[in-house]
Amino acid sequence: MSNKLTQEILERLAQPFRADQVRWKPQVVTDAGRALAVAYVDPRVVAERLDQVVGGEWSFHWEPLGVQGDRLVVKSSLTVMGVTREDVGEHVLSDREQADPWKSAVSDAFKRAAVHFGVARYLYWLETVWCNYDRRRREFLEEPYIDEAGVVRVRSRQPEQQRSGAGQARTSEQTPARTQEQTPARPQQRQRPSPSVSEESRASGQRRTGRQEESTRPQRRVQEGDGADGYGVAWADDFYTWAGRYLENQGMTGEEPQAVHRELAEQGHMEAELSEYAALSDAQGAFIRALPSYREGKAA
Repeated sequence: MSNKLTQEILERLAQPFRADQVRWKPQVVTDAGRALAVAYVDPRVVAERLDQVVGGEWSFHWEPLGVQGDRLVVKSSLTVMGVTREDVGEHVLSDREQADPWKSAVSDAFKRAAVHFGVARYLYWLETVWCNYDRRRREFLEEPYIDEAGVVRVRSRQPEQQRSGAGQARTSEQTPARTQEQTPARPQQRQRPSPSVSEESRASGQRRTGRQEESTRPQRRVQEGDGADGYGVAWADDFYTWAGRYLENQGMTGEEPQAVHRELAEQGHMEAELSEYAALSDAQGAFIRALPSYREGKAA
């Protein structure tokens, strides 16, 4: 195998997964018993793809960024054949289903970093669908799936025996093979207030799209939080507080985070409106990736 990260290797990393490897979680749940289903893959599946395509030529590292608002945030670095790409992962502290917040956040960070190499990126471009959902049991009453044409469909849920026979038994999240820390599944995003019928209709017709540059994660326009401050999102203050601390950590004491964000937006490295990002961690990841361009401009 060549020791260079080639276009052929990137294409192999970006290949769609088998239907039984794709799992679904509710992103928005209504009082009427409906849920907006989004696709994801287990971190073990991501690790397996890396092993299959590049063998031992990959490694993963992470570092804590602390608690930001109601989220535990970590920074991740995934290196594939000498090329390193970074992102952040998060765990919503109010989510009681995850026993270990750090594992949850690191898992999220691992999968987000892998997206920058194309792994499971196509899942962010899939259309979301509404399904009947049991809020008490926290499970779908209908089964989302991806057909042969790559379109998301909904069918009646199969009996447990059939799903087991088809190799779709649910398994718990656990560590990817070569991570230095354990990295379980990405936590659910914080749910917004239940949408109205018209909101559900609009959301079901929206396709999650994003920039298709290699270094940019596609953005899902899901409003987060109840209220929004002058920046259009409820977590703007948390973002700028974190950005100030991150600038200090990078030896850029005295830089105003709002001014840095504004200049990065003018340069086209970040979105000018924070509401363009689906969550706090998406904005943080964009800031981390864009900051080197800001520093280069200052040094010039």
